[in-house]
Amino acid sequence: MMTDIELEKARRESMRWQLLNALNKARPIGAMDVLLLSVLQALYAATTVTELHSQLEYLSDRKLVEIHK
Repeated sequence: MMTDIELEKARRESMRWQLLNALNKARPIGAMDVLLLSVLQALYAATTVTELHSQLEYLSDRKLVEIHK
């Protein structure tokens, strides 16, 4: 059985994958955070804006996405 820490890690990794998938489908235009939040909330109802931005920042730090503010 997975521990709470392992479940949270799996959730974060899944969220990042879903963000990359959604952004790939939005190419070349890109997507605003409102759209990305609705995608994540369809999968994880409790997703917050802060959590979304945290995951986007993680992906940006690794040069996987480019964020324009």
